[in-house]
Amino acid sequence: MTPLTVPPRAAQASSATLLDIEALLGYRPQASVALYLRRRRRPPAALRVDLPPEAPPDGEELALALTGLVARVPGAGSAEIAVFGRDSDDRVSVWRYSPVLKAIRSRLAAAGFEVPRAYLVVGGYWADADAESLDGAVDGGSWHRLPAGSAGRGSASGTTAVHPPDPHHGPFVPVVPASEHRRARSMAALGVLTNSLAPAHSSEATGSRDAAGPDATVEHPPEVDVVETLLNWNAVLTGEPGSLQPSDARSVALLWSLRHRVVRDCVLLMCAWGFEAGVIALHEATEPEGATIGAQAVHDTFLGVGDRPPAPGALRSAIDLLRHLVSCAPESMAPPALTMLAWLEWARGRGSVADSYLDACQRVDPDYRLARLLQVMIQHGFVPEWIGADAAPTLCSPR
Repeated sequence: MTPLTVPPRAAQASSATLLDIEALLGYRPQASVALYLRRRRRPPAALRVDLPPEAPPDGEELALALTGLVARVPGAGSAEIAVFGRDSDDRVSVWRYSPVLKAIRSRLAAAGFEVPRAYLVVGGYWADADAESLDGAVDGGSWHRLPAGSAGRGSASGTTAVHPPDPHHGPFVPVVPASEHRRARSMAALGVLTNSLAPAHSSEATGSRDAAGPDATVEHPPEVDVVETLLNWNAVLTGEPGSLQPSDARSVALLWSLRHRVVRDCVLLMCAWGFEAGVIALHEATEPEGATIGAQAVHDTFLGVGDRPPAPGALRSAIDLLRHLVSCAPESMAPPALTMLAWLEWARGRGSVADSYLDACQRVDPDYRLARLLQVMIQHGFVPEWIGADAAPTLCSPR
């Protein structure tokens, strides 16, 4: 039988864990208990719950509830605890939450989870609430200033972050919607595209949706030259660093091509692994019987099968491009690109950001099939196989 007083495993205290909690939540919490969970072959996760209005004498009820939540997180092996004080707390009064910390630590240890460290955070400072401190500290010993992480210094109440939003680090950064003038120009460009189609082609493209569900993509619209379209995408994906983004008219044309299911799937793999991956995906789509790399490879790759991670530089460029396309096109054209953005974020281990893109997609088209599939995967804790167990858990580092 494991006693409730199992000592925590030694670990070096660091503000990196607290910065990671901020990055995952998107803000610096207050009056909260947050758990930073490390998971085998999965990216880290964070849980946050409000502190009771008055700290309970021993915190057992809160500890029991939190332990039950951690037990439901796939792959969770260890949990670091952080108690974030209230605005009214100072570095002395915040230690009244020590019994809560001790109860949570004991419950988690009894349930088989490692608890390397516990922290107290108040007023921009943190202290390592080690076992000795929990058993009788008054002033809490050494306090350290908590540096601003990629998530900024914002709090749940919406204070302004010190650092500008970065779509590649920290919390989700929404795509800025186009202005009225820009939307008008984009609609004009879309009108040129639709009016250039023959009536028969336009009718066929509109009515030929994926058979398995109400996806807004089109299986085989005859007016799309897939090879030419992929070459156009490759040109913008492999542009020189710092080069100008496509014009509004070209952006609309690129998004228009994504309604074609094969184009969408090929471009998605191009974003992660380059033009060769898009060619392989096209070969599988057009010659499934003659595919040399195995059946359903594109489908399996979408599900995260494989040990070759996407190139970080290519991923970053593709995300910047897709965000630009979404920002200057009519909202009705956004679901394919938003879903692709979600997958690319998921592919680099940022599941919470991916889920935010999917929420944006759902607001436009609740029935977009690929988005619904990816959302189910994220909600069930699926992560790509290429995110290895030895990957560095820290999402951001002190500045």
